[in-house]
Amino acid sequence: MAGYGIIADISKYLLDTVRNSVCPNLIQSREQISFGSPNSENQTALLCVYLYGIQDHYDYFPRDAASLLQSSSRKTAKALSLQYILFFSRHAQMPLDALTGQRVLGRLIQQFSVGPTIDIAGIHAEADREDLPAEIAFSKLDSHQRQELWNGFSEPLRPAIYLQIGPVLLAGESESLNRVGEFSGEVENV
Repeated sequence: MAGYGIIADISKYLLDTVRNSVCPNLIQSREQISFGSPNSENQTALLCVYLYGIQDHYDYFPRDAASLLQSSSRKTAKALSLQYILFFSRHAQMPLDALTGQRVLGRLIQQFSVGPTIDIAGIHAEADREDLPAEIAFSKLDSHQRQELWNGFSEPLRPAIYLQIGPVLLAGESESLNRVGEFSGEVENV
């Protein structure tokens, strides 16, 4: 289980992976790839990485679920799925030409199609060594869901890569519960 900084650490790892995949062959400068939102007009980067959603990772079942139920003193984990979008900024001062943009998308699809995983303990100091690696996969959004997502940004639909990373186990804080016990004794009349 990881601490609250795990989301930022995974975002940084994803940004570094994207930069390493396309720089300097397709995009000259690493600084031309950065974090950014689709509706930001102050965007100077060509290619942006944006965390657009965090939700429960429903496919995760703890290996020791029985022991978690029996122990109230152990911290519980929240299994999360992080959802990212990789897109070209339409506000960049020097946008890529269409063919280079398509090459960048093709290279990133190639990079993420092998089902890479993230060693959580390798990127986050507070993670347990036993944590499962988080898988990077393509999101299963249909065209209607993509359109709704871009409508939420008040932006027109455009080519992008939608990724999902999980399970990410975020450590929860738990409180020990007092259990009701049986007491036997005698009460004296004073």
